[in-house]
Amino acid sequence: MKPPLAKALAMGIIAGMRAFSAPAALCYAMKGKKDPNSKLVHFFCSSRTAIAFTALAAGEMCGDKIPGIPNRTDAPGLAGRAVAGGIAGATLYTAAGQKAFTGALIGGAAAIAATFASFYLRKAIGENCRVPDAACGLAEDALVVTTAALTAK
Repeated sequence: MKPPLAKALAMGIIAGMRAFSAPAALCYAMKGKKDPNSKLVHFFCSSRTAIAFTALAAGEMCGDKIPGIPNRTDAPGLAGRAVAGGIAGATLYTAAGQKAFTGALIGGAAAIAATFASFYLRKAIGENCRVPDAACGLAEDALVVTTAALTAK
C-alpha cells in the first residue's frame, strides 16, 4: 500500500491556514476506516469527533476575521498548527499501515510552511491589491474548505 503522502501534505497545508480545519477534514477522510489497533484512527472515525472539530473549524473561520486576533505565525498559533498537521499526517499514515512518525513529520512540516506562506501571501494581497483583510480571509476559507473536501475523498 502506498503511503498517503499527498493527503498528509494537503492536511498540513490546511492546518497551516486553519488549524481546526485539518482535524475536521481528517474525520471525513477517515470515515469508514477501521483499525482496531489504533486509538488514533478510531478517534478520528467517530462522528462525535467530526462534529466537535467541524464546530471548532467554523468558529476559527469566524474568529479569523476579528481585528486584534494574534498572528498565526506567533508561537502558540504556529505550534497548534504544527500539531494539527502532525496528528493528521500520523493518522493517515497509521491507517495506511505506514509509520506514524513519518506522517507526523510530513504533516507538521507542511503546516509550518503553509502557515508562513499563507500569512505573507494574505498580507501581500491585502497591501498590494488593497483587498480588505476580511475578504482575503473569506477567500482563504474557501480555499481551505475546497482543499479539505477534495482531500477527504
